[in-house]
Amino acid sequence: HQPTTARPAMARLLDHQVLDPTGANYIDAAIADTQVGDYHSMARQILGAEMPTCDHPANATVGLTVARSGRTLGYRQGKCVGVKAAVRVQYGAHTLTFVDQDIFADPGGASISQPGDSGSLIFTPELVAPVALLFAGSNRLTIGNPIRYVAERFQLSFVFV
Repeated sequence: HQPTTARPAMARLLDHQVLDPTGANYIDAAIADTQVGDYHSMARQILGAEMPTCDHPANATVGLTVARSGRTLGYRQGKCVGVKAAVRVQYGAHTLTFVDQDIFADPGGASISQPGDSGSLIFTPELVAPVALLFAGSNRLTIGNPIRYVAERFQLSFVFV
């Protein structure tokens, strides 16, 4: 949200991925420095789950059960229905291509996200292992950037406590 005198900023933007309008893109992401000190409480609020209990991220595989928690739909579970997909996403007047993307849906074929859920972490519900970062979707499918690309781009490591 935008900071106001009533609601101070929760984070400060540190970096973002510049998108290529004519070539292949792997992520649409940014990273921020949180201004919240209680990470366990923050994880419960953001993920709708406890802190991760695994020691590494997970790769998406078709059939993998995943979950995510976002602003619009809250906590939702679904399945990975595709990997290594090439997708075209509309950004205003431009259509950009993203490659090697993971695709998710609920078992009934609906999307597990709606506008406003972008940026949600897609994770395994059992271990809360990061899988992908939600960035686009339709009324049937949700698209995630594989977390390995996000981690590589922003030089992230996952430390689970």
